[in-house]
Amino acid sequence: MIDETRGLAIERDGGQGDAEKACKNGETEDCLTNPAKFKRIYLIDINGVEDGQPVKKIGYIDLMGIKDPKGVARLGKREDGRFTFPFVTIEDVDMVNEETIIVGNDNNFPLLQGA
Repeated sequence: MIDETRGLAIERDGGQGDAEKACKNGETEDCLTNPAKFKRIYLIDINGVEDGQPVKKIGYIDLMGIKDPKGVARLGKREDGRFTFPFVTIEDVDMVNEETIIVGNDNNFPLLQGA
């Protein structure tokens, strides 16, 4: 929670790794059978939400399309200046200041590496 009614929430699919490495046309080797497609951090608000009802989603950050204009990413780097965060184990988000959050990933090394 970042105040009494607003918080940051993680929504993610069960996929992992770069979607560009997805298996195609019956391939099974050197490709991913379940690549990451959906990873987001939402700003939510529970103000006025009744018990059992969904929270209000105010906005989000798409972790599969983070701007990286300086090209600092080592994995997930794109020629168009984006970075993807294709991990299945995105498990923590915290607010650093009004403009910055930190997203934590537990890659269960050496088993999961985000490919």
